[in-house]
Order: sequence, then structure tokens, then C-alpha cells
Amino acid sequence: MRNGIRSAHLAMDLGLQVQTQAQLQEIDDARRVGSRLGSAGMEKEAMWQHHSRRSSWP
Repeated sequence: MRNGIRSAHLAMDLGLQVQTQAQLQEIDDARRVGSRLGSAGMEKEAMWQHHSRRSSWP
């Protein structure tokens, strides 16, 4: 049973890592779009940074 629980925890950790990678990719895409849009994109990027900071810190 303990091994099953441990592997479940590992799966959860992996899931969180994958989620984080996906978020980073989304932010990266938003930055790329933002650089194309100029100042409007900069506002969007600031919002993204604010959002990611808020979700990183409890």
C-alpha cells in the first residue's frame, strides 16, 4: 500500500510540474504576442506577470 501512495504522490508532483511548464509556455506566448502588439501587449504582459506572481505565492 505504501508504494501505491508514494507513486500517487509522484504522479501528483509530475502533474504539477507539467502544469507549471504549460503556464510558462502560455506566458511565453503572451510575451511574443505582446511584443508584436507594442504598448497594449506590455499591459497584457504586466497582467500576466501579476497573475503568475499571485499564483506562485500563497
